[in-house]
Amino acid sequence: VFDLSGPLKYHTEVVEDADWVKNVQENWDPIQLGSLRIRFPWHEPSDKLEMVLEGGNVFGTGEHETTRMCCEWLEKNVKLCERVRVLDYGSGSGLLGFAALKFGACESVGIEVDLDSIIS
Repeated sequence: VFDLSGPLKYHTEVVEDADWVKNVQENWDPIQLGSLRIRFPWHEPSDKLEMVLEGGNVFGTGEHETTRMCCEWLEKNVKLCERVRVLDYGSGSGLLGFAALKFGACESVGIEVDLDSIIS
């Protein structure tokens, strides 16, 4: 039970409709994960090692710190061994598995059970 000293106060405001997709596209910069550049189709390509993601309802972009750290680890370590095979368990968008392939892994398998992630 909350002890409120008076009625709750709130305000509302009208938010004008906008092209939200265009807004996201204009404000979402490419992400750098070590030497790997993650970009979306509306970004200009570069001559660097890059991966293009198509956004969906649920997708990993590499912004989460654990994804960033795992990607940096993959970049440093995949090239140290011959015929590296990677398992990306709980893969979401599959970004880490694809990154491992970009860094030289010979095989990458992604496992995901979340239907929204699989669709995206």
